[in-house]
Amino acid sequence: MKNRAELLCRYVEARSLLPADLIVVQERIPVAASRSSLTRLFAATEKPVASLTARRTRQFPIDFGYSSSFVETMDVPEIVAPSLRLLDAMKYTGIVEIEYKYDARDNRFKLLDINPRL
Repeated sequence: MKNRAELLCRYVEARSLLPADLIVVQERIPVAASRSSLTRLFAATEKPVASLTARRTRQFPIDFGYSSSFVETMDVPEIVAPSLRLLDAMKYTGIVEIEYKYDARDNRFKLLDINPRL
C-alpha cells in the first residue's frame, strides 16, 4: 500500500468479502529495509530459564523465508525486555519462539510472530 487512504480502501473491499475477524492487517517490511530476522527462544516457568537469540542472514525465499541456510547466534539486548513483557502479560510458560525483523527505515525491531512450537 502506498498510503493510509489506499489501505482503508482495500480494507473496505476485504470487508465486503470476509468478516472483520478473518482479516489481518500487517505491515510489510521490505527486504531492502531489513538486515535480518531475529528469533528469541525462551524456556520459561515464571521466569525465563534459558534464552537464545539467532539471526537468519540467509533464507529462501528471501522476502518471507520458509527455510534458512545461514543462521548464527548473537546477542540482541533490544528485543529481550519487550519479549519478557509480552510473555509476562500472556502469563506464558513453556518453550516459545518470538520473531522480530529489523526495519532500517526507522531503526527498530518489529514483532513478526509468536510461535509456541519449534
